[in-house]
Amino acid sequence: MPIDGDATHGRRADEPGQRSAAAPPPYPRRPWPQRLAAGLAGLVVWLVAHLFTGLTLATMIVAGWVATHPVPVEVLLPDIQELLPQPYTLNAEAVEVRLSGWPNPVQVVARNVEVGRSTDMVAIARVPELRLNLQLAGLLAGEVRPTGLTLVAPRLLVTREEDGHVVAGLRLETANDDAVDAPPPQSGAELPDRLTLPVLTDPVTMAAATDGPFAQLRVVEIQDATVLYYDRGHEIGWRIPDLSAVVRRTAGGITGALAFTLPDAGPEARVSATLVQTLQGAVRLTADASGVVPSSLAAIDPVLAPLAALRSPLSMGVDFRLTRDLLPLTAEVSASGSDVLVFAPDLYDRRVHLANLDAEVAVDFTQNTLQVTEARMDLGGPRVDAGAVVSWDDETIRMAADATLTDMPMAELPDWWPPALNAPTRGWVEERMQEGQVVAASLGIVTEASTAAPLDLTIASVDAAIVFDDLSVDYLPDLPPVTGIDGQATFNGTNLTFQIAEAHVLDIPIDGGVVDIFGFDTPPERITIDVDFAGPVRTALSVIDQEPLGYARTLGLSPQSVSGTADGELSFAFPLAEELAMEDVSVVVSAAITNGSVLNIFEGLAADNLDGTLRVDGAGLTYDGLATLAGNRLQAHWTESFADYVAVRRTVNLAGSVRPASIARLLPSVAEAVDGPVGLSLAISDSGRGPLTLDLTADLADAQVLLPAADIDKAPGLPGEASGRIARLEDGSWRLDPFTVSLPGLAANGALVLDAAGDFVQADLAHVTYAGQTAMVQIARQTTGYTIGLVADRIDLSDRFDELADSDAADAGSEPAAAGPPIWVTARIGALDLGGTRPLENVQATVSLTAPGSVRALDLDASTGAAPLVVRYGPMGDGRDQLSVQADDAAAAFAALDMLHAVSGGRLLLTAINAGGTWSGRARVEQLWLTQAPVLARLLANGLLIDLSDRLEAEGLMFDMVEVPFTLSDGRLYLTDMRASGGALGLTAEGVIDRIAETVDVHGTIVPLAGVNQVLGEIPVLGTILTGGDDQGLLALTFTVTGPIGDPAVNVNPLSALAPGIVRRILFEGGSDDDGPAVSEIDQNRQQR
Repeated sequence: MPIDGDATHGRRADEPGQRSAAAPPPYPRRPWPQRLAAGLAGLVVWLVAHLFTGLTLATMIVAGWVATHPVPVEVLLPDIQELLPQPYTLNAEAVEVRLSGWPNPVQVVARNVEVGRSTDMVAIARVPELRLNLQLAGLLAGEVRPTGLTLVAPRLLVTREEDGHVVAGLRLETANDDAVDAPPPQSGAELPDRLTLPVLTDPVTMAAATDGPFAQLRVVEIQDATVLYYDRGHEIGWRIPDLSAVVRRTAGGITGALAFTLPDAGPEARVSATLVQTLQGAVRLTADASGVVPSSLAAIDPVLAPLAALRSPLSMGVDFRLTRDLLPLTAEVSASGSDVLVFAPDLYDRRVHLANLDAEVAVDFTQNTLQVTEARMDLGGPRVDAGAVVSWDDETIRMAADATLTDMPMAELPDWWPPALNAPTRGWVEERMQEGQVVAASLGIVTEASTAAPLDLTIASVDAAIVFDDLSVDYLPDLPPVTGIDGQATFNGTNLTFQIAEAHVLDIPIDGGVVDIFGFDTPPERITIDVDFAGPVRTALSVIDQEPLGYARTLGLSPQSVSGTADGELSFAFPLAEELAMEDVSVVVSAAITNGSVLNIFEGLAADNLDGTLRVDGAGLTYDGLATLAGNRLQAHWTESFADYVAVRRTVNLAGSVRPASIARLLPSVAEAVDGPVGLSLAISDSGRGPLTLDLTADLADAQVLLPAADIDKAPGLPGEASGRIARLEDGSWRLDPFTVSLPGLAANGALVLDAAGDFVQADLAHVTYAGQTAMVQIARQTTGYTIGLVADRIDLSDRFDELADSDAADAGSEPAAAGPPIWVTARIGALDLGGTRPLENVQATVSLTAPGSVRALDLDASTGAAPLVVRYGPMGDGRDQLSVQADDAAAAFAALDMLHAVSGGRLLLTAINAGGTWSGRARVEQLWLTQAPVLARLLANGLLIDLSDRLEAEGLMFDMVEVPFTLSDGRLYLTDMRASGGALGLTAEGVIDRIAETVDVHGTIVPLAGVNQVLGEIPVLGTILTGGDDQGLLALTFTVTGPIGDPAVNVNPLSALAPGIVRRILFEGGSDDDGPAVSEIDQNRQQR
């Protein structure tokens, strides 16, 4: 068989042999799995199949050359020299022959065999000892063919070229060969010269030889070889200080076994391998390694870079099936280790330990697939079981992996969660989830990467599931944690979702919920927490009242003031930021409230028996349902805004039937006036900065409304309603503006003010319709009473005036009404109808009342036609009251008062004083015409004064003056010395008119021809004797009027007609000179007071 030889020397490890630098590589760079297989298998396959088998065969050629020559030792070297390719020379220090007896072979031993170039006699290879086994029978037959070859302590150089070919050769020793810690060849290192035999790349051809010097070769053995291995493609080198190998020729091919240490793979790395190669070229390589530190393999190929994290020795096994050209077809790899140190700075900021690691990998290079059939990691309690399938083509690597984690305490999870992997989520989990257990977790992931950058992964999909038990989550600082969480979680690459089966927040059980961490694809990540709970409302409010939320306090509620149960949902949402601002936190509580209560929902008013739905979030609060307020069951809608600047912060809408007595504390005036159910619709609005407002609509149809001052008594069943907007002012008072009320006989609209206690303060009624009258009314509460202002075009008080007159008579002699707060009324009325035949006009009046219907003072200015009317009434300051009435048209004034309809004209002046309930005064009328006076007509007729009676009936009688001194006491009007005089008639009278008994008892004197009698009466002394004094006459009649006021008996004594006046005065008449104050005097008295 021809032997080719070549020597390379002085060439650097990164030079491409003798190939032109501009020439392209002979084949494309292989995909990473093949490079990986070459990296893993090359060290074993080529060392076994080529390194040791090939190099021993090369040495065997040298030995064969010796074996073909005569046995004498001194002639062996020249014959070997001829077998070597030019230009090599061969030398040996000593050669000896050893015989061990028949039928054992003869062994030729050569020491310090050296090969050099014949051109410069420079040595390029040296073998300390070479042993060649020869068959003794062959020697005796003249045929020298070796059957075995042994190399002792050879120096070998093996390189894997960039095109994938392996070149092996003998070399000289180097200074580092015997150093224990000698480094392997590095990138760009200068490699020593070597004797290369390219035929070694095909050992099967050598094994199949049937002739030639090596036809009988059966065994090649290498002992204690020192090997330098260099991979030019990856620019990495390995050093093997103690390789031993045996290669045997069989009928079907070759087998081999080798063992060596690999210091570069670990201080105690030891490899043993077996090789089987058939004559057809199929190769199977199995190897076992112990003490191999995976991090030392990371530099073989970039795809092995992750192995740099594994810093502890492992035990490994590999089973390769290869082609004749030693290209991998399949591989099965296993690895195991205990107390495995993991150091991955890119993932962990500390060293971690795996208690145990077991893995099995199967690779099919024909299908471009890799399958991790089993990977088990014991984390010191927790355990991980994983598997993966990897496929690839020239451009893309695809991986589908799955893993299962069991029995991981949550407190230990951050130790195994790389800090850089979803750092916000990891930080939140580490800080907020400290207790509990991950019972089981599964992960499925699909990734893609380019073959150019296999570590630059693109995640196509992720699916994970976690079953956890008894977790505790501090979801927000200072808020009570969720404890005792049982459930499971899923992850799909963008969302990590926890499904909660049960948990607790304080004493509230959580029946289910969801925690969702999302945004992994679009950072920053966010978290939402949605849980279902059932428990005390007080506890739920206390949760959202913790700092920094303080929602209950914002509502003005104390959780301790609230009771009842809630069945609802609690939600949080916020970003997973290192510094969390509360404005970024969304909190939502929605619940069904049962039998709840709030001690202060409005102005200290408690709400009981709440049954409805409640929602509280960062924007505010909403409640819809039923509530009982002060014993009234109402439909309630309550909203509260937490925003800093809103038009309305709080609204409370209430609707239902209310009994006013139940809210007497809030609105005592209303409670006093209304009795019975009121259909109420109330909307309360509070801006938080301005007045509190209430929009109220009340249906009064089923209630009784009693307003004594207005003589209103609406019975249930009659229509009635009220509405208005109530505003709470800064001083605590209430303003109803606008305010409307509609009742039978009364309608009003305007504004109403109540004080903080709900008592009346002021009313501005722009429009009041009462008993058919329309007016504008202002009522104001003063320190000691009330003021009332009234403006109207026309007021009809005829019925009220009659009732007042009747009640005055009826109340005579009775106890005075209890004094109430004083009332001052100011009125401007265009026309005031008091029941007469004409109204008072242009009325301006001021009235002071001390009790209902009890007038304390009155100033009235009015007109009757063109004639003014002035009324003044008030106290004198000494315990007495005074009255003055002045009318320029007395008849018109009487007509307005429905009095003395048989008169016309006249000027009236009435003055009176009230002392202890008794009025004493005088009325004086001048220029008064008297017509149609039935009683007077009967007096004249009975006195035989027919002409005067006819004249009275026809045209009336003119009185120049009428004076009536009177006293009014206990319903009785006492006339004292009444006098009337005119051109035709004079009259005096005295007596009593009983308004209670409705009787009259009056007597007096009628003086006809008053002018004549007056002349006589003016004669000194004689006039008095003849006439009886003032307004008496010589001719006079006495009369009596007695009986019922409506039909009295009229009697005239004609015998008194000729009696001297003095006698009549003594026998029949009396007189009085008391006068009351005039109007001017009353005004003067008031000014003085």
